[in-house]
Amino acid sequence: MRFVVKKEIFEELPSACFGVVMAKGIDNNNACPEIVLDESIQAAMQRFEGRKVKEDPDILPYREAFRALNINPNKYFPCVWRRER
Repeated sequence: MRFVVKKEIFEELPSACFGVVMAKGIDNNNACPEIVLDESIQAAMQRFEGRKVKEDPDILPYREAFRALNINPNKYFPCVWRRER
């Protein structure tokens, strides 16, 4: 597998940062126990309780980057935002 970021991205977002995680020996053919997903959803809901996700300091850079690339951040938003909508 190859992960490539086109140079045009850095022309628009010079401080862009990307991370890649590679894991070996992981079997992702089996379903994750539902309890793990439920716990993660609950943790995200608690984190953003009473707050607007799109105004969160951790989400703002994502939205600003999309705007810089002329992409509507309200059309393509982080999955955690789905819980608010």
